[in-house]
Amino acid sequence: MDADVLIQAGHQGKVRNKGSGTAPSHGASGTSTPEHQMTPVVADAAESILTNHGVDVVRVPALFPRKFEVQLGLALHFDGSGRPCSSGASVGYPPGVPLGSNKPTADLWKSMWSQWWPFQWMKDNFTRNLSGYYGYGWMSTGIAEMLIEFGEISCPEQDSWLQPRLEWIGSVVAHFVGEVLGADVPAPLPFGDEESRPEALAQTDPWDDDIADLRLELADLRAQVASMSGGSRALTRDGAASDATEYGDLDHEEW
Repeated sequence: MDADVLIQAGHQGKVRNKGSGTAPSHGASGTSTPEHQMTPVVADAAESILTNHGVDVVRVPALFPRKFEVQLGLALHFDGSGRPCSSGASVGYPPGVPLGSNKPTADLWKSMWSQWWPFQWMKDNFTRNLSGYYGYGWMSTGIAEMLIEFGEISCPEQDSWLQPRLEWIGSVVAHFVGEVLGADVPAPLPFGDEESRPEALAQTDPWDDDIADLRLELADLRAQVASMSGGSRALTRDGAASDATEYGDLDHEEW
């Protein structure tokens, strides 16, 4: 096992062949800052919080140096569309394995992000890039692997909400990872209230019954992994690595 969690910043440092040379693959253009400059901010903030709370993190850019074995794998992205404001937040994951836990893990993320996200959601795996993301082939996971689209940055309203919150979004991701792994990572405060954390932590647990049920389901899955595989390898996903430069999707950003 290489680490507890792998966090990939979508498009960071990636180049795409352009015939006679290479050019940066920026992902979604957005209305102000392109995606490849946004995802590292979120990923780095999440990594810092998790590391400070004892979670072992593998942090990778767009192209994986090798395949990693982890409990949880996350690819972080922002969506873009040729029809602005036709998209929103979404999640993607491969079907079936490990232990069928990708969907309940994604459901937990949606329950948590929905507490903050004021715009629309798209259905799970609504594009082929979400269900067939090349990164899944570079991670062997004991609990789950998934791709997170935080929102659509080609939509001015969504982009203006997301841009000032990038580091804060990292704290939401970190808390989500803690919930999945059973680690004690503090819940994020509302954006702009971070300095009042001691008082906020004295408040009652904010999780509602639905989220509590998802947490119990993931705890059961973790127990199954531990009992059947010694906590690591036997039930991990082993997908073949895909060509990291050949993927795209119709109306949405090219990855």
